[in-house]
Order: sequence, then C-alpha cells, then structure tokens
Amino acid sequence: MIDAIVETGSSPRFISVISEEVSCQLHSGISKAARRFALVEIICNVISEFVRTKRAERYLMLDNQAAKTSCGW
Repeated sequence: MIDAIVETGSSPRFISVISEEVSCQLHSGISKAARRFALVEIICNVISEFVRTKRAERYLMLDNQAAKTSCGW
C-alpha cells in the first residue's frame, strides 16, 4: 500500500499512512510495557505478602510453643 502511495506522489496521504503506522506501533509498545509493569507489581506484591504471612505464622507457632513449655504442658 505504501509503494502505491509513493508512486502516485501523494505526500499528505503518505504522511498520514506513516503517522498511523507509527501510532499503532507506539500504542502497542506502550501497552506491552504497561502489562509487563502491572504483572511485575502483582507478582512482587503476592510474594511479599506470602513471605509476611509465613513469618507471622512462624512467630505465632513459636509463641504458642513457648507458652506451652512455660506452663509445663
């Protein structure tokens, strides 16, 4: 399609086609980067929440064990 436009010498149409193509590529690149960023943020938040939960469970378990041993059970 671009070859046909170049051959007819329609500069405004050629610029329009090129602008549209650049716009589509830019939109695609930005969308891909945004999806990647969102996915990384979700994964990081899930991992950090998992680690916090495991630590809290471990400390709770240790506290329960300490309470049992101090009471003589």
